[in-house]
Order: sequence, then structure tokens, then C-alpha cells
Amino acid sequence: MKVIALSAAHVESAAEVVAELHMSGSGPVSSLADREAARLAVDSVIGSGPGVVAVDESAVVGFMVAPLPPVPGQTAVRLWPAHHAVRPDHARPAYRRMYEAIAEKLVAVGCTYHSLPVPAGVPSALDTFFELGFGVDQIKGAVAIGDREVPSSAGDDGRDVRDVRVATPKDIDELVQLAIELTKFHSRTPMFQPALLDVPRIRESLIWAIEDDAATVLVIDDGERPVAMMSAQPDNAYARSVVIGMNIVAESVRSEGMGTAMLDVLLRWAADRAYEYCTVGWASSNLISDAFYRSHGFTPIRHRLHRRIDPHVTWANDDLDYSIFQSQ
Repeated sequence: MKVIALSAAHVESAAEVVAELHMSGSGPVSSLADREAARLAVDSVIGSGPGVVAVDESAVVGFMVAPLPPVPGQTAVRLWPAHHAVRPDHARPAYRRMYEAIAEKLVAVGCTYHSLPVPAGVPSALDTFFELGFGVDQIKGAVAIGDREVPSSAGDDGRDVRDVRVATPKDIDELVQLAIELTKFHSRTPMFQPALLDVPRIRESLIWAIEDDAATVLVIDDGERPVAMMSAQPDNAYARSVVIGMNIVAESVRSEGMGTAMLDVLLRWAADRAYEYCTVGWASSNLISDAFYRSHGFTPIRHRLHRRIDPHVTWANDDLDYSIFQSQ
């Protein structure tokens, strides 16, 4: 196997690899499983950063492009599903060799945070990146809507689905406060994510979801104000799927079945619109979300991995002259 520079001549071969990779596994069908969609996606990322292909006996068995930040000085590089793929039977050697070539170019320009998604249906790919120093950051899970029975009223936890209502524009201020509470929650152990939130963008996205017929925002009130919210919209990454956006239950009212009640109503809403799957992403270090979604039948279909490289390597490398220290 050899690794060479990616060019426009490799688009068709790379698209075949992308489509094959995203056909693997069970659950909702990725939009990239379609050959033409894969071709358009690959064509759109060529030139966005350093790119390579892995070739085995003249056949392309993998490709990878790392989109560089738009301005100098940024250290994070994030790959998306269209930026890399391998044939499943070549996953380990192809990914190892391609990442070796790509990582060198990224670190050379100061990019020391690397992130990429890996389909759960190819365990060898996940294991390969673990071996390369990556860890799991986010999990995307899915549940078949027909696999979950939706109760008509109260569930075993005591919360009635009739408590759930559709949000209105009058709820915006309270919903933004719930989003802020969720962000602060993620700053706690063991997640430790900085509590930084683009409040105007969150407000705009909530207004859009409330007003758009293709989306929905569900809430539960406690007295006079919403204390729980769940939003959803079509998942453009997977066919016939709806994706949960925000799912928030105020800390003061957790463990009362509000999350389950909202999920039940959401799945009924999705079933009425002929969706076959419900997807959602959650931080792997969020113990509450991980337990909630897994206990409600969601199984991983994709993992987002990340690696932080010690930035000292940009100067503490084989160019470092130790002679001054040896003379002491």
C-alpha cells in the first residue's frame, strides 16, 4: 500500500470508497451511501486542505482531506464524513498511513487539535484511531421509530405525555435560559466543556424551529414557565430520519419523567410524518444523556473522535539543538 497526493482525478474512486463505507452497518441510511451524493461531496472538499489517497495494487482503498482553518492561528481542524473514508477491509493500514501523512502537514501549520467522525459499523476504523491517540468526544445514536411503543397518557414513571405542549414565540426567553443552564451543566465533571454559548444564534435557531413546519419544539411547564424542552428537525445526514437538537430538563425537576414524556410525543410526531428513525448526538462524557438515550433504545451509529497534540512539538522536535545544554 502507498499513499499519494489527492487530486481531481481521484474523485470517482474516492466517491466509491465513501459510498461503500457508509453502506456498512445497520440503522438509518447515510446520505453519503448514494454514489452521486458521495461524488458531489468529495468534489466539494478537494482543495480545502492537504489531501491524500491510499492505493493498494493501483486501486484506491482510502482517501482523506483535512480542511484547514480559514485564518492563520487557529489550532483546530475538524473533518466531516465527506472528508475521509476507507474500504472496510483496508481500514487499519489505510487510515494509519493516511493520517501519518496528513497529521504532519497539519502540525506544520500549528493545527494540533484534530477531530473526525467514524461510522460505528466499522469497528476496525474506530480501533485504529484509538491506537493513533484519539478518544471519543461525541456519540450519535439512532432508534427505529417503529421499535418504540408510544403511550397514550401516563408512563411507568408517572409523567403524563399530555403535559407536553408545542412551544410558541412567547416561550423564547425561558427557552434561552434553559439552553444557558444546559451549557453551564456541561462545564461540570466529567465533561469539563467551557460554558461558552452564542446566545443570539441559539435564540434565532429556536425561533426558526418554532415557526418552521418541518421542525418542532416541545416543552413542559411547571407552574408558569417551561422547565423542559426538546427540539427536533429533519436529519440531512440520514435518510428518513429526524434529529433531536436540544434536550433540556431543568435540574430542579429532573427524574420526574419529563424527558421520557417529551421523547414519546416527539416520536409520535415523527411517525405521523413517516420518519423511520430518530437520531441524536450527545457528549460521551455526559453520563446523564448517555444513560437516558441508551435506556430508550438509541444505539451508536457514529462516533466523533478527537486528539490534542502537545503544541510543544512545533519547536521541541528533531530540529532542537541540544548542544547548548550539553556544555553545561
